[in-house]
Amino acid sequence: MVFTNIREVRAAANKHSITECKDLKFKKNEAKRFRAVCRFKGCQFLFFVSYDRSINRLQLKTLTEHTCSQHWRNSRVRAEFIAMKYKRTIRCNPRWKLREMRATIREDIGTDVYQSICARAKKLVLQKTQGCYVDEFGLLWTYAEEMRKADPGTTVKIKVDRLNPENKPLFQRMYVGFASLRRGFLQGCRQIIGLDGCFLKGLCKGELLSAIGRDANDQMYPIAWAVVEVESKDSWSWFLELLASDLSLGEGSGWSISSDQQKGLIPAIASLLPAAEHRLCARHIFCNWRKVHKNLEWHPYFWECAKSTTVMKFNHAYKKLESRNKKAAQDMVRVPKEQWCKAFFSTIVKCDSVDNNISETFNASIVEARHKPPYSLLDDIRVLTMERIAKKQEAASKWTSPFCPKIMKKLEINAKESRIC
Repeated sequence: MVFTNIREVRAAANKHSITECKDLKFKKNEAKRFRAVCRFKGCQFLFFVSYDRSINRLQLKTLTEHTCSQHWRNSRVRAEFIAMKYKRTIRCNPRWKLREMRATIREDIGTDVYQSICARAKKLVLQKTQGCYVDEFGLLWTYAEEMRKADPGTTVKIKVDRLNPENKPLFQRMYVGFASLRRGFLQGCRQIIGLDGCFLKGLCKGELLSAIGRDANDQMYPIAWAVVEVESKDSWSWFLELLASDLSLGEGSGWSISSDQQKGLIPAIASLLPAAEHRLCARHIFCNWRKVHKNLEWHPYFWECAKSTTVMKFNHAYKKLESRNKKAAQDMVRVPKEQWCKAFFSTIVKCDSVDNNISETFNASIVEARHKPPYSLLDDIRVLTMERIAKKQEAASKWTSPFCPKIMKKLEINAKESRIC
């Protein structure tokens, strides 16, 4: 076995020490000679490397077997090694407790380390990460300008906060609405928008708000998104004002908004889009309802009510539930049925979905990006959206039917069911 330089030799010795759970001592650690022995008294292990002139390389001369058992402490497992191995975990969870970190290391590599070493490893990762975050925040103004240049008409707004005029501005929010996405949505999608928020998982906490449309194939179509400090009426109002301006929503007449029961979103919609139909995700209403009414026999009646296509069918399903549990039926309609039951939905937007799955799908597609700093997060979303549209366009070019595939399947199912009416 030959080595190019002494760094490779040290790396090989460290790897052996960690994988075999044997604590080594480097007796000689020079440019042309390296000797490592086992710290366990009486163990005959020897790892000896020296320079060989004939090949102009460092060559392994002696390697003997250990005669000792596993070591529970290992001086080779240092803060630098732990920082490198668990860098991603620490970045994603900067509040990782030292005792949990220590237990994970013990389970993964069979070595017990001191808490002080874990603390130094965390510090190394977080110091480097914080520097990266500072750099990325500094790039946001340039990034905003580049997006405006690349896609004229794009709306990018950055909101900052100053505690006093002498202080540097503190980042608060950033909204991104590409002009191309806006045109595509207005020209090819129905007038229904899914709104949702999801937590950011990186070192700097916050939330990502999104507005998602439903394309002709009944799949998600991202419209706009924003990084905000927290989900509240103020942040949702700021987001909705920009979105309404971009899409010329006015007071929302002829539009439907679909959402969960997020904090601050319901009053923001009522204030800014009073004429819009506001649908609430039936799945989330059901999850809250079943916490109290846990009997599985009652659950199908909820969905029978939610998916009723006429008022008569809804009343029939409601009475069936009421006859079995009056309290469950009353609690179900505490949330106005007009907001979650298909029978009461507006027919203007030609969409009878009782959930907000398109927004959940978008959130799931950016799970990895949500662990990143703001610039990388926003650019990942841009790239993912761009690639998605390109793939969908390529797939659509191969369609032979005048209708989209998912719509064709619905028509075929309806045709089959109509035969037995």
